[in-house]
Amino acid sequence: MSGTATSTPPREMVAAGAETQAAATDVSLLAGILAFAGCALFVAMLPPVSDHAYQFFMAERVLAGARLYIDIGAADMHPPLFTWLAMAVTVLGRVFGTDGLTIYPFLVALLVPAVVLWVRHIRGATGWMLAVFAFALLGIAGPYAGQGEHLAVVLVLPYLAGTASAAHGQPLRRWAAVAAGLAAAIGLAMKPHFALVWLAVELWLATRNGLRSLLRTEAVTIGAVFVIYVLATILIAPTLFALIPTIGRLYPRFAPRPFLDVLVDARVLLLLAALVAAWWTRDTDARGSFARVFALAALAMYATLLLQGKGWAESTKVANACGAIVVSRHACSAAMPTPAELAHWFGGSRNPKVDADEQLAHLHRVTPARPSWNDLC
Repeated sequence: MSGTATSTPPREMVAAGAETQAAATDVSLLAGILAFAGCALFVAMLPPVSDHAYQFFMAERVLAGARLYIDIGAADMHPPLFTWLAMAVTVLGRVFGTDGLTIYPFLVALLVPAVVLWVRHIRGATGWMLAVFAFALLGIAGPYAGQGEHLAVVLVLPYLAGTASAAHGQPLRRWAAVAAGLAAAIGLAMKPHFALVWLAVELWLATRNGLRSLLRTEAVTIGAVFVIYVLATILIAPTLFALIPTIGRLYPRFAPRPFLDVLVDARVLLLLAALVAAWWTRDTDARGSFARVFALAALAMYATLLLQGKGWAESTKVANACGAIVVSRHACSAAMPTPAELAHWFGGSRNPKVDADEQLAHLHRVTPARPSWNDLC
């Protein structure tokens, strides 16, 4: 017999291979579920960090009638979104007979797997990938899970997955695109610097699919939410904008690091390696775009951290000044100095005896925003 005979695998071998693959899929999915369960329980049982305690304290005060950036948080550097979120969680906690700070870790522990399953629905992911997401978004985050940076990373994931799909002509359905854009907008609005992630991702997609991609549903939704957020801040917490000049001087000095130290940091080298590997991946399907858009977003997020260069020394100096002024007065939160008082304090002309500084006392009387009482009865 001449020629080469091609043998067809027996039906039993095909069935056995399918069963083996299904078993492997089940095992990987079980591993992902167990990883999420363990990491979520770990995060939920950790004690709260000071930032969370402070934000939920402010939320309680604002719900009790205090005015943000006036009666409470008068020297706070954070935009109001996280405080508003803490207020909503606090109200939810009261429904269940507890406080917001207690239930917040549990809500974060539920949010992360819900978002990852959403990403799996958009792009598809194995159970082992779920385990990686669990350790990355919960296990490594630890007690800092739920902070603004962490929420931004978590909530932007569906938007990134949808962008990778759109790069290959598979855009999300309208309602899913709106939901992904809304989630990303909430996360990225935690700090204004995070908008760089949105800009980088949209510009990357525009270079592939043309400028019309800038008008896709997710991009428009994020832009609209940003505008609404700014308008809401102007209406609800306008004092923040009066604090920006002072905050703008203090914030960049918070925990600075020499630029060379940043460049040789192991985490930065890992990020650059991931970026090179992502661009080395073949971009012939959504999987390659998925790797590239995630690496690009990670690089943009890192750039936002560079833009926020902060300094502990300056923060400590301001904290010590606030403490010295408050203890010289017969009050507590009402005695907190305003930015104008701090400017006088560090201006070089203050009285060494704090309680005898007439200019400081005058500024405390006239610079805080207070309601006007036209009628006394």
